[in-house]
Amino acid sequence: MKIHTQLGFWALPLALTFACGTTEDASDKLIYPGENAQKEIQKALIMAEPGDTIRLGEGTFELQNVLSVDGQEGFVFLGAGIDKTILSFAGQTDGADGLSFAGKNFTIQDMTVQDSKGDAIKVRDSDSVILRNIKVTW
Repeated sequence: MKIHTQLGFWALPLALTFACGTTEDASDKLIYPGENAQKEIQKALIMAEPGDTIRLGEGTFELQNVLSVDGQEGFVFLGAGIDKTILSFAGQTDGADGLSFAGKNFTIQDMTVQDSKGDAIKVRDSDSVILRNIKVTW
């Protein structure tokens, strides 16, 4: 009887560890360059909630429009590194800025932004913003 009680005591935490520890975090979104990347990135930015990470894979993202955020907070917009994730606005047809973000407690990190018609990254009406490991070129 005593052995059964001890086994039950250890079985529940072990089961919870396997059930919870092996699933991928649903708030993590990974996007790769491609035909639909502009729409996927913009949708992820609009839907961003506190604690979300929007990850961009390696490669060059050919973007035609500004990527914008208005009012979201507490998210991370993360590339794979400078010169590894490149947001190219060379073919931009709409808007002047590359990234136009307004919100609170967000981070833009580990990417290159190039060839926007206007400001590469415009941050307005925001608090507690971190720009880390960013390269901007024209």
